[in-house]
Amino acid sequence: MKLVNGLLLFLALCFSHSAHLLAAPSNDQRKIAAPADNIYAIELQFKPGHSSALERLSEAARTSLTLSRTTRTDARVLQLPHSVRTAEANHILARLRLLPEVLWAELISGAATPSSIRSRTLNAQQKPSRNQVTLKLRNFDTLSQPVLVQLSQAAGVDLDYLRAISGGGHLLGIRGGVSLSELTALARRLEQHPDVLYADPVVSAKTKLTPNDTLFPSQWNLFEAPGGTFFPAAWDVSAGSSSIVVAVIDSGVLPHPDLAGKLLSGYDMITDITLSNDGDARDSDPRDPGDWVASNECGPGEPASDSSWHGTHVAGIIGAVTNNNAGVAGTGWHTMILPIRAGGKCGGMSSDVIDSIRWAVGLPVPGTPDNFTPARILNLSLGGEGACFSSIQSAINDALASGAVIVVSAGNEDTNVAFSWPANCNGVISVAANGRAGDATGYTNYGALIKISAPGGDGPDGGGNAIFSTYNAGTTAPAAYTYQSLSGTSMAGPHVSGVAALMLSIKPGLSPSQILSLIQSSATPFTIGTWCASYPENCGSGIVNAGAAVNAASGQFSPKTGWWWNPTQSGRGFMIEKRGDNLFMASYLYETDGRASWYASGGATGTSSYQGFLTAYTGGQTLTGPYIPPFNAGLAGSITLQFSDSSHGSLSWPGGTIQIERFEIVANGVDAPPAAFQPESGWWWNSAESGRGFALEIQDGTLFMAGYMYDAQGKPIWYSSAGKMTSANSYSGTWIQWANGQTLSGSYKPPSIVNPNVGSIRLLFTSTTSAILTLPDGRQIALARFLF
Repeated sequence: MKLVNGLLLFLALCFSHSAHLLAAPSNDQRKIAAPADNIYAIELQFKPGHSSALERLSEAARTSLTLSRTTRTDARVLQLPHSVRTAEANHILARLRLLPEVLWAELISGAATPSSIRSRTLNAQQKPSRNQVTLKLRNFDTLSQPVLVQLSQAAGVDLDYLRAISGGGHLLGIRGGVSLSELTALARRLEQHPDVLYADPVVSAKTKLTPNDTLFPSQWNLFEAPGGTFFPAAWDVSAGSSSIVVAVIDSGVLPHPDLAGKLLSGYDMITDITLSNDGDARDSDPRDPGDWVASNECGPGEPASDSSWHGTHVAGIIGAVTNNNAGVAGTGWHTMILPIRAGGKCGGMSSDVIDSIRWAVGLPVPGTPDNFTPARILNLSLGGEGACFSSIQSAINDALASGAVIVVSAGNEDTNVAFSWPANCNGVISVAANGRAGDATGYTNYGALIKISAPGGDGPDGGGNAIFSTYNAGTTAPAAYTYQSLSGTSMAGPHVSGVAALMLSIKPGLSPSQILSLIQSSATPFTIGTWCASYPENCGSGIVNAGAAVNAASGQFSPKTGWWWNPTQSGRGFMIEKRGDNLFMASYLYETDGRASWYASGGATGTSSYQGFLTAYTGGQTLTGPYIPPFNAGLAGSITLQFSDSSHGSLSWPGGTIQIERFEIVANGVDAPPAAFQPESGWWWNSAESGRGFALEIQDGTLFMAGYMYDAQGKPIWYSSAGKMTSANSYSGTWIQWANGQTLSGSYKPPSIVNPNVGSIRLLFTSTTSAILTLPDGRQIALARFLF
């Protein structure tokens, strides 16, 4: 089998010929979901030195098998009875894969077709897969069949000639899908052939849902770490829905080309004509006439100010037209805006805000027409000093009861949010402002009532560290439309409103409390060394992470990279890492004779689930010995992982089904913010010594690491080491050997330490992805993150 359904596992990256990545069926043969009258066969390869009689294979398959042919790589093609249909063929395949003498097995159709090397053209309708390499020959342009045979032998797989490509190159196919790391290694083997000038894997060019708005590169707040919100990852799941309405209760919203088609018919709720500045009181026109004031107009000593166009700016953050090759991108491509004007010259009145809240969700307000487009999210980038009055809390309670999410900006007074309404009201999501560097801004309000932080900008208005959005050029009355960058918690709140809108677009039934919980649990932690990390009670749960929150809302949880375990079964654990569309896991446990052992599994995965096979390896490199490539010892069974959130899930394998969760190396370590210079958690290796690997994680300055390798007899073994980092970039400790613990399928028993000092270990991290490892014999090797 192509080492667990096409993924060459990290701990067995044996790219020598002994890896036996042989003769998997070509994509034009491999049609598992074939019509019912298709004739199936199974192509399988025995482990070196092993074989089985046809009778044993038929017995294991529970059906009569006929040997159709033997390929030149000594793989057997076994014909299934004509009556076998797709489902049963897959069951037969699974039974044969579990035989200890079988290296790999694959289901093919059209089995009577000879498997000799042949020229063919790739079907234009064929789904691309990782099964192709390009190469160029040194001295001639034509690739003859004898040379193709030689290249197949050099690669260790059967190659098919697909077509010529530009520049005198050639496109070759490998039968069956393989992992990118395996494909890359195969290309490197081809380059060792004297006739090959170069060889490269064919990789996919995956598009990301990144908008083409001309100012998007300046919108660091939407995509940039550490202070941004990762909206492109959210847009890959949902770009929003026009059925989800966000009410912008603000100063009114002006028409703008980047808001065209996004504004619903709102309302002007201002009752005081001296504040409204539009010549009348409440009416159905929520446009902003301007809120400029002269000196002392808002009170003695109050300075003059130009019109703020505040509501227009807020509306653009949430719902600007996106991917229109102009202006800015909004957080929700299809999210609709309901403009409600509650603030004018010198601000607004709390009574108007109260009526705005109720009208926004479709509740009746005396003297105003009904709202037939009620909002699911209310954005209030406004407020005042003082307690949350009962009248305001009552309106908020009514809105919450209708199912609306209420997002409130914390305020810009650099004081405790407990003294700022409505951010201090119960049930609202109060939002503090962080800057581009991922820490609290100097102006934001703070305190225990803050639920989450979001980008508010920390530079002067008009600067690159502020928040770009839709605007108007008028200093008093409206003039030409434009764009402007502003800073304030008023800019932070709309990011959270935008996230909530995307979450509701994929799961409309989420309640306000569920929205808050998911936003908080998926937030990006503050980096160690920041004020918010030092005083976490002041800044909420972290910086809102749109991608993580939307995935969480969809029920698609990516597991956090690091150590996992079942707390009732200490001494046995799992290192799990997901990169892109692939997952790799190794389990450390014990054999029936008590010795430590490990199994690995990896391959393509969904966001929150994985199915694959456990593979055992033997005969590889020891802790201090010379490099020896390991050998695939066969399958130990199948495995299924299902994650209920990023830190919890279930594991089903030969030992049954158990619940697993992230392992706390130190108390509250899983959620501890990373240090400013902290090596990445996950798999590390030396690329020249494939087959041996190291899994490490650092939580709150404490490292836990396991090394997966082999003993002097070639049997798999693991050692562990744990302790405080000796500095920000170094660790010193000892390797410990465990034994006599829980087996793969046996009942639980605690392990014991059989050697507390196998040898010393020293790690010097030269970056977050590279290190120098000093082995017990003093030899130093370079380690790097393994990017499977």
